[in-house]
Amino acid sequence: MMKRILKQAGLGALVLALAAVGVYLGMTFREMRAAQDRDFLYSQGPSSKLLVGSIFPNLELVSTAPGAIPTSRLYSGNGSIFMFLEPGCPPCESMTKKWQGLIDEGKFPRERVVGISFGEPENLEAYAKHNGLTFPIYSDTAAVFMRDFGVADFPLLVVVGKSGTIRMFTYDHRVNFDAAAIQEQLNN
Repeated sequence: MMKRILKQAGLGALVLALAAVGVYLGMTFREMRAAQDRDFLYSQGPSSKLLVGSIFPNLELVSTAPGAIPTSRLYSGNGSIFMFLEPGCPPCESMTKKWQGLIDEGKFPRERVVGISFGEPENLEAYAKHNGLTFPIYSDTAAVFMRDFGVADFPLLVVVGKSGTIRMFTYDHRVNFDAAAIQEQLNN
């Protein structure tokens, strides 16, 4: 009888210890998340060579329209939000929906949000149409961003000011974007 009581007490203590660890970790993760939202987009990502403060590369992207478009043309004058994505990637889907919502709310013109993927232009056009995306999605078919700049984690969001300088950066599709803060960075 005493053995059984001790066994149950030990099991109860273990359950309480695990619950305490879970509560602690839950608070820690929430605190980390809040810190990321406060500091969001102002540091480099885990693998990309696209660093805050550096100049965004001037590369040519393609779409279904004839000819290639240089990235400098996409940000010159107004700045742009470049979203590297992979169709079918759940975090990418979340990020594209969030930015389409910001466009629909009138917080950003659709031309300032630019999708970049490594897929074929025809597939990207079909993807955008199927998902109701109104911002352009260009293809880096030569995978230059991946090969030369380490863009391999998706989604990757890079805010480039009108001067061509990378101003903000995040991989986290869960971040709450402050439209006014991003507008300020786009104008630099």
